[in-house]
Amino acid sequence: MKKSALVIALIMVLAPLAFVPSATAATEEEIEASIEDGIEWLVSQQNCNGSWGTCNYELPAQTGLALIKLVDRARELGVDPFEPDEYEYAENVIMGFNWLETQKIVDSSIDDSGTNNNGQGILFMGSGHATYNTAIVLMAYANLKGYDEYNETMVQDMVDWFVATQHADGAWRYKAEPDPPSDNSNTGYAVIGLAYAENAGAIVPDPLKTGLSSWINYIQNDVDGDLNDGGSGYTTPTDWVNCLKTGNLILEMGFVGDTTETSRLTDAVDYLVRHWNDTNTDPGWRIHYQSMYCVMKGLEYMQIEEIDGIDWYDDFATAIVTTQNADGSWPIDYWGNQILSTEWALLTLEKATVVKEFVVGFDVKPGSCPNPINIKSNGVQPVAIAGSEEFDVYDIDPATLKIGMCVDGEFMEFEGVSPLRWVYDDVTESYIPDEDDTCCIRTKPDGITDFSMKYDTQELVEAGLGCYEKNDELCLCIKGRTYDGEQFVGRDCIIIK
Repeated sequence: MKKSALVIALIMVLAPLAFVPSATAATEEEIEASIEDGIEWLVSQQNCNGSWGTCNYELPAQTGLALIKLVDRARELGVDPFEPDEYEYAENVIMGFNWLETQKIVDSSIDDSGTNNNGQGILFMGSGHATYNTAIVLMAYANLKGYDEYNETMVQDMVDWFVATQHADGAWRYKAEPDPPSDNSNTGYAVIGLAYAENAGAIVPDPLKTGLSSWINYIQNDVDGDLNDGGSGYTTPTDWVNCLKTGNLILEMGFVGDTTETSRLTDAVDYLVRHWNDTNTDPGWRIHYQSMYCVMKGLEYMQIEEIDGIDWYDDFATAIVTTQNADGSWPIDYWGNQILSTEWALLTLEKATVVKEFVVGFDVKPGSCPNPINIKSNGVQPVAIAGSEEFDVYDIDPATLKIGMCVDGEFMEFEGVSPLRWVYDDVTESYIPDEDDTCCIRTKPDGITDFSMKYDTQELVEAGLGCYEKNDELCLCIKGRTYDGEQFVGRDCIIIK
């Protein structure tokens, strides 16, 4: 990110923060304690009007990041972020979103005939950097999907603003400017906002992704034998190449359809590996909280858990936990103030971002609807991933399958549970309901091969279903990958009996 974009005015020169790698990774207990202390400090910094930040500097962005963190924390705890009786920070969340509502700017010059056709876009200006501010606020609002407070129209209107302000080269700059140069810091934030929105159901037109893919090809440094191979530049492929913008690049690649097997994406990952142990903030990431956040959101979006044998999350978590201040905050970042450092650190610690995945038909008890599961049964539960004209089940990598519950948009895996057996057979049809559709139908074979499985009922009960009561209606989910690295999710409703 260019230094003028998200850095408080009083920061003139910052020396890189010293960091000595720890011999042992941070434990889960240390990470949890760090998160709790960090959230407590962050909440204490909220202004009386509901915003976060000082000197009126990029307040929408700072407020948006805080709200993403607080809502994700509520989701993790299984409570309603807007319900004071359930969540200790509910009033902070309510105040924050109420303040954001007062900051929105309506642009009535937008052509949105391909989306909701209401003739407007919405942006957030802050101190003048509309791309950063609008992208982060878009993330915050899209992150409300699954709650009553989710505003579908507002999310789409922000997407429409990004569609209208995309440059001819496929990228973005600080605000709605008619001509490039675009840069891959602003563009990285624009795309993470769009990714959140798309996951929430907003329409992102294909031409936007086509243009973005062209930008990716341009801004990625050519692989020609130097240290910058595969990394992302700032405004040109050779300008200011570093890990931060390469993290943005990886997310952008996934957003336009690249997989973990796509050569340009593997080149970008190779760049990160090459610079992983750099003991600096630029082009490396030590200690650079925004850089860690940007790399995290790229790798997590693509569900890349290791790079060349490196457990990137362990390294990030250890660095973040060991540099936390005694009051729960984190030191001023190379490109941000103390609030931003703390927000980036907290979001990274909890891998708070969207994940790239496409939806497949998933059928519990093919041919049945509703789908009762007798938790006292000692038998098996038949389920199937439906094949379709768009999805070939022979592409599924069975070793990657995970089953669990989907609760408020969060996947809760039944750890250690795998199918007893599976076969390729035509047992169902692909049914992917829209939000207002019934959750299941009585399916029948459709002539297309499906991936049919049997699970041990008691394994499912011991892993999580046993926590529920008779007649509880739940959402059973399955996740996995194809052999070429694409991630998918399927959902079906069940009733506990």
